[in-house]
Amino acid sequence: MFRIINNEKNYLYLDVKNYILELIFKMEPHEKLPSRNYIGKTLKVARITVDRAISELIGEGLLYALDGSGTYVLDKRGFETGNIGNAAWGVILPHLDIFIFPELIKAIEEVASKNNVHTIICNTKDDNEREEYYIKKLIASKVQGIIIVPSTHEDSMRINAYKLLKQNNIPFLFCVRDVKGFEAPLVKSNDFFGCYIATRHLIEHKAAPIAFISQKRYSTIDQRFQGYMAALSEYGIELNYDYIYMHNNYDEKEAAIKGVEYILKSSTLPKAIVCFNDLVAFEVYEMLKSNGINVPDDVAIIGYDDSIICDIMPVKLSSIRYPKYQVGLKAAELLAGIINKDEKSLKVLKAGSNLIIIPPELSVRESCGCKAKMINSIA
Repeated sequence: MFRIINNEKNYLYLDVKNYILELIFKMEPHEKLPSRNYIGKTLKVARITVDRAISELIGEGLLYALDGSGTYVLDKRGFETGNIGNAAWGVILPHLDIFIFPELIKAIEEVASKNNVHTIICNTKDDNEREEYYIKKLIASKVQGIIIVPSTHEDSMRINAYKLLKQNNIPFLFCVRDVKGFEAPLVKSNDFFGCYIATRHLIEHKAAPIAFISQKRYSTIDQRFQGYMAALSEYGIELNYDYIYMHNNYDEKEAAIKGVEYILKSSTLPKAIVCFNDLVAFEVYEMLKSNGINVPDDVAIIGYDDSIICDIMPVKLSSIRYPKYQVGLKAAELLAGIINKDEKSLKVLKAGSNLIIIPPELSVRESCGCKAKMINSIA
């Protein structure tokens, strides 16, 4: 699968830190950690990046260093006895390297720093069991609060972990997406509006039919698909399932390949394709190209996330710009407000909706056949 790994020093150390955390949980107290040079070579990162990750873990009470001897596990049970949580927020993410999350972390850490707390970053790898595991670890460490980006997989069992947070009076909120069947404060972008303005733009500039391709359905995909349908409805265009493909798993490349194959079976080639994200759009572009179909002359495409992919594609990709920094900032500010019993934040909780939504923008480039510009309204 096409994948961009963020290699900026500000974010790469989080991958290293997560790697070391996983080692710590498998080791005994006072057991020696692999050397910093070994970790650097294994992860292909600079020594200074390893040093930063280890320094934070020492500060969090999980490691200690002996001059000339090495770095040792102080007591992995420290994560279970509240030794590190009194001045910390937990941040649970499904990935560290997906496009929106490095900026999300940056914003959260900036707010945390202003509140004199550090962050404990937990990478679930989009796995429900790992998510539940980290929630229980953070509860045991007595963190001040937690920001959770839930995994994409629906699972009623993990709701028990969220209930544990409430039972232990640990403030928490969801970020980016919510969890069906459980209510908590939520900070997200408007995924409905994002696909609405993308589809509306394509209708106005390329006409119908407009296709939609995504991987397996979950809440975010549902909201983006609803935005796509709303734009079609507004222009009196009947929904045609010959141009709609949602794959049966979460593999973007496979979804794009199967989606294009499915759409090409239609009697008429679509004028444009709305793609769930930039990874899907990249693979759709490659698939169209392999079938002799030109982008944007034959078929226009628009992605979602406005990631680095947009500028490295042979035809620059038009995409919805996800307000990742702003979402992280609002989530962290709301959590800080709840912890500090700020009146404005508490009003959000009392309002009933518990919801903060930040609008996205459409960044227009070559792939939709238009001149570059930003679109952020329905006017």
